[in-house]
Amino acid sequence: VEKFKPRVIGISNISEGHHYALKIAETIRRLSPETIIVMGGAHEDGTNPVVYKRAAEQVKTKAKSKFAGVRPPTETYELSEEQVAKMEKVRTLAKDEERELIDFVVSGDAPYLLMELMKTIADNPDASAEELKKIIFERKGEFAKIEGSGDLFFYDREQQKIQDIEISGTPLDRNNLPFMFRARLARENRYPVFNNKKTAQVMACVGCVETCEFCFESASPTLYGVPKLQQRKPENVVKELDLLKEQGYEAIFFDDSTFTQNPHITARLMDLMIERRNQTGGFEWGCQTTIRSVDPTLRPGLLKKMAEAGCTYIYFGVEQAEPDIEHVQKASKFPIHKKSWSETFENVCKAAQEAGIRVACSLQFGLEEAPDQWQKTIDLIKKMYDGGFIAKNSVAININTPYPETEEWIKLAKKEGELPDYREKLRRPPRFETA
Repeated sequence: VEKFKPRVIGISNISEGHHYALKIAETIRRLSPETIIVMGGAHEDGTNPVVYKRAAEQVKTKAKSKFAGVRPPTETYELSEEQVAKMEKVRTLAKDEERELIDFVVSGDAPYLLMELMKTIADNPDASAEELKKIIFERKGEFAKIEGSGDLFFYDREQQKIQDIEISGTPLDRNNLPFMFRARLARENRYPVFNNKKTAQVMACVGCVETCEFCFESASPTLYGVPKLQQRKPENVVKELDLLKEQGYEAIFFDDSTFTQNPHITARLMDLMIERRNQTGGFEWGCQTTIRSVDPTLRPGLLKKMAEAGCTYIYFGVEQAEPDIEHVQKASKFPIHKKSWSETFENVCKAAQEAGIRVACSLQFGLEEAPDQWQKTIDLIKKMYDGGFIAKNSVAININTPYPETEEWIKLAKKEGELPDYREKLRRPPRFETA
């Protein structure tokens, strides 16, 4: 930074790392005072108080979205002015020192908003950050037409307020987005799970049919007024895979929250990937999904077809042996199928092993479960691990943490006391992650 003095630096920010994101911004400002600093990412999406206000207003007016597939907010989103004020306190730019560090905050499902911001900076190479803010504010009407759902925030020193530039709210068509340009990546992703092969991460679908309250998928689509599922066409996904093959990638990890949630789309994508595999060798690949969506009783043959398409690894969010459906909504449908969550997980593990697919899983504690549930969860995982059904070093142990942009966060705002401030360094117990 000190050597090149970049015109712009973007910081992709998650709540767990927000403390460090601010430290990075502080370092940039010290080494290169004129560099424009843009903050974005999941933390900025989740601490955007404007979307919570909008959702609360929708609950009052019972207004419906004009876009197909967008679910209206439920009573969970009914927030008082005092509750929204709690969220105002933890947003980026709420404190004077942050206004000295961060020039712009981008939030939401808004890649074209970021692109237009960068274009504006490029078109005005000599403009200071304060001059750029004036230019952008004058073009507020143009920004309002940008496809996507989100906001651009900046602190207006003359007006002494945080300005909000809202874009159109039109949901993105994921099939029209350009493929990620990876040629200038500073480092290659090589993971032990794929024997250190050069690996690309791909998303075939944004969103999840489930609404587990600890997950951002529970609230993000409602807050930003986008469809619960934003599915790419299988042909579009394979086109990206073809490009990655040309670029020398050997493995793929699908970062979809629930890769196999749409049976018809999954089947078509597997057919195309098998076809490519027979023609060019294909990829070794993995994904994350739910145990219900690959249950061999409900979807026989799916795991074998995934293996035929090159799948060698699946990561499941198991959470607990007997999760409370109030907190883990994806477990709520199991009584219908007359099988428990644990029984289904065991069946899936066995079917995956038969197909030649390794299983990994994440566990989550702190969801108001009774102490006896801890032992049941440990016993279940031990049984599967000792039986060789769970791969070595493939169990992630998490302590529940209320993150912004989740229903947990909204419910927390309704309780007494202030919200957690992720400006502070997050304390993580040894051997545990946060989820």
